[in-house]
Amino acid sequence: DEEFKLPDSVHQGSRYLYGSVDRSVKVLDPTTGTVLRGLVGHGGTVNSVKMSEDGMRALSGGLDGLVKLWDLNTALCIRTFKGHGYEIECVDMLT
Repeated sequence: DEEFKLPDSVHQGSRYLYGSVDRSVKVLDPTTGTVLRGLVGHGGTVNSVKMSEDGMRALSGGLDGLVKLWDLNTALCIRTFKGHGYEIECVDMLT
C-alpha cells in the first residue's frame, strides 16, 4: 500500500494557507473558502507551510527540496533556500 499524505495547512487571522499538489501554496479566505491567490514557484507538491506570527510572511517546503520565503501581501518569493538534497517534509519559523 502506498502511503497517502495530505499537504500541510495553517490558519491565522484572515488567511488560511495550504500546500498543494499543484506545486503552489494556496491563500484562502477562511470564512468563504475563496482562493485569494496562489504562491507559485515549487517544482513539486508543497508538503509544509508555516505563517509568521504577524501574518506577513510564509515558509513553504516541498518535494523539490526547496524552502521558499514568501511575502503574503505581494505573493512574491523573497528567498529560495536550496541544497537540502531531499524533499522537505516540515518547515518552521523562529519568532
